[in-house]
Amino acid sequence: MVTPAVHGPWHHLPGPGARVPPVCILPFAEDRFDPASFGAEGIACPPGVARSVRRRQAEFFAGRLAARHALARLHAASYEVPIGAMREPVWPPGIVGSISHSRQYAAAVALAAGRRCGVGIDIEHVVTAEMQASLLATALSRAEFDGLRRLDTALSIAARVTIAFSAKESLYKGAFGSVGRFFDFSAAAVTAVDVEHRTLSLTLTETLSADFVQGQRCTVAYDFIDPATVLTSFVW
Repeated sequence: MVTPAVHGPWHHLPGPGARVPPVCILPFAEDRFDPASFGAEGIACPPGVARSVRRRQAEFFAGRLAARHALARLHAASYEVPIGAMREPVWPPGIVGSISHSRQYAAAVALAAGRRCGVGIDIEHVVTAEMQASLLATALSRAEFDGLRRLDTALSIAARVTIAFSAKESLYKGAFGSVGRFFDFSAAAVTAVDVEHRTLSLTLTETLSADFVQGQRCTVAYDFIDPATVLTSFVW
């Protein structure tokens, strides 16, 4: 008997009028995952994933299951989302999308291309003090951290740092189709946060592609799936 990795209801964030695009969010539990779930749900398991640890298998399965539900909104649920040359999910023609997962959630979004050129989402558990120090060494500058610390908000500094880090991850994913390569966290700097509207501005510090040039401001939306889990999204 297959023990499903997923549990609980589907979440569809956000409500009408919100700045975050419609994201399918699925709670999952690594310790309940059975690799036979791939066959039971008709989801292909790439060889590299099949050889990986149970956690990676559970995350991949839940992410692809979330992608199926996101694609169903566009009548494309039967499409398998393969892994690209740089580990990115490859979406069907005419659709842009993104997948993310954390310790207990997988999420996916799929949007019709046209006016939208790309979308990136990211889920992060609010960081610990130790992780916060690591992010300050790798993902955020001292100036960015000082700006976050000065914000007039009830959000903890850990939540602010998490949102900023997650926003950069969403920018990377959303811009990847245009940039086509890895770029460092320092390529974008946090320059403004609008707590009321739950948005964050990232200003590019270098030119990444013809669509993303130095000095350009990119707006990333954020929300909370639960009090300890952040969701960010970037659409362009």
